[in-house]
Amino acid sequence: MYEASQDEKDAQLLKEGLRRFVVESLNGSAGRIDETENIPEDVYQKLVETGFHAMAVPGDCGGAGGTVSQVITAIDALATASGAVASIAAMNLLGVRALTSSKSDSRRSDELGRLATGELLSVWSVSDSLLGQELKVTEVGGTLYVNGLLNWVPQYGLHTGYLLVAVGQTEVGPVLLGLDLGDSAHEESVILLPDQADLGLRGLSLHTVEFRNRRLTDRDVLSRDPSAIALLQGIRNAAFAALANGISSASLDYAQTYVGERMQFGVPIGSFQSTKVLLGMMIARLEASRALTSRVAELLNNSKRGARESVATLSTMAKWVAAVSAVQTSTDAAQLHGGYGFIKDYPVERLMRDAQMARLLAGTDELVSIGDQAVTMPRQWRWS
Repeated sequence: MYEASQDEKDAQLLKEGLRRFVVESLNGSAGRIDETENIPEDVYQKLVETGFHAMAVPGDCGGAGGTVSQVITAIDALATASGAVASIAAMNLLGVRALTSSKSDSRRSDELGRLATGELLSVWSVSDSLLGQELKVTEVGGTLYVNGLLNWVPQYGLHTGYLLVAVGQTEVGPVLLGLDLGDSAHEESVILLPDQADLGLRGLSLHTVEFRNRRLTDRDVLSRDPSAIALLQGIRNAAFAALANGISSASLDYAQTYVGERMQFGVPIGSFQSTKVLLGMMIARLEASRALTSRVAELLNNSKRGARESVATLSTMAKWVAAVSAVQTSTDAAQLHGGYGFIKDYPVERLMRDAQMARLLAGTDELVSIGDQAVTMPRQWRWS
């Protein structure tokens, strides 16, 4: 007789906990977040109380020590209620992994602990650049300085500290930076430009950060290892794929509910063959996308070199597949709603906008060069 493994039991418990939190604490908040373009403090505090905001923080730093797969599951579930709230878990996942690369034990333990309590929030640019590689790092008299613009950095409107994770370019290669945006010692060299108007995922409250000869200390430089930076890129792609999958799932749920209630010719429109076909395609896209995202998350859990080498390509694929699926699924959901799909009284209008942002942020379709990578992709990862 088959008996579920402990990992399977843990996964089921996690999903049940996420489902309860979404139903009891997040349902109904997405509209408010979209309207105010901020994450309400009470919503953030509820997220922190559950620990879902920073699951990857190690246990010895006050966190749950969650794996990438577990955090990806959480991002997907949270995004069914609010993509903006889910992005907090995505931001902190990358922040935790970046801090783990730090050579400073004191910084690692201190800031991981603050992430766990919600006092600190990790943020990173969601522009097309690879974590902000347009930043230039120069050395003058033995001291490093960073200059440049970093677009689309979330602020959420929350009264917390912000740890900005970014990549700067030096003459000898990239460096991974962890910068405190609230450090008063650098007020004159770090300029926060006004909030930018957002099509969707409005709760992110995106800003532009400008660095003007911001002096870097050894503490600010987390890593110079290119493989660590590449791994973070894979994590970013997987996180956005999970967020897009959550948007698809919510779109599907609303569509299924609506077609079961909307009557035409005396019967629910869900009984029509054309509606069933459309719903079937929506379900198939979501399941396929989740399967690919799950595979990437498992590779990110794996420290073996071969697995890491495959992450760049597969995570790019996962992000692209999930984003395209979210746009199509949310559009199909709106189509099934008819004219109601385009008014704010129904959530599918917001989901369509959120899906477009998920497709545009962190690399548009045109910048996702899957074909070039697939040419050199190891055969065992293509066909296994």
